[in-house]
Amino acid sequence: MLHELKNDKGFTITEVLVAITLSSLVMAMIIGLATYSQKSFYVWQKKSLTSIQAYRLFKKMDKLVKDMREIEYCGEDSVYYLSKDGKARSIFVKDSTLFSDTTSIAPHLKISEFSVLFIRTATDTAKESTSVDITPYFQYYISFGKRDAAIQVMGGRRIW
Repeated sequence: MLHELKNDKGFTITEVLVAITLSSLVMAMIIGLATYSQKSFYVWQKKSLTSIQAYRLFKKMDKLVKDMREIEYCGEDSVYYLSKDGKARSIFVKDSTLFSDTTSIAPHLKISEFSVLFIRTATDTAKESTSVDITPYFQYYISFGKRDAAIQVMGGRRIW
C-alpha cells in the first residue's frame, strides 16, 4: 500500500500547506495595501472638500466686508455695521455656525473659532501738514475642521 501512495500523482500535504501559507501572506499584503490606499484617499478627499469650503467661506466673507460702510460695534466674535445701502447688519457665531444677520453663511461648517479685529490706523496725508487720516481696517479670523483637515481663513479690508 505504501508503494501505491508513492506512485499516485498529486500534491503532498506539506506542499498544500506551503501553498496555502504563501497565498495567505500575499492576500494579506494586498488587502493591507488596498486598505491603506483607501484611507489615504479618504483623507485627501476630506482635505480637498475642506479647502473648497474654506475658499467659498472666504469669498462670502469678502463680499460682506466689501459691503461695510461703517462699523458700529466690533466685539471679539461679532461685528455690527452699516452696509453701503444704509442698513444695519451683523456677523456673529451662534452654536458653532457663522451668521450674517439671520442667514447662515456656511451652514455645513462647524466653526471652532471666529474673531474679528477693528483697527484704526493713523497715516499722514501730507508730509508738511499736521493733518492725520484715520483709516479703519477690519480683519477676521475663522477656524474650522478637525485634526487632519483643520483650516483657518483670514481676511481683512479697509473700510471707507
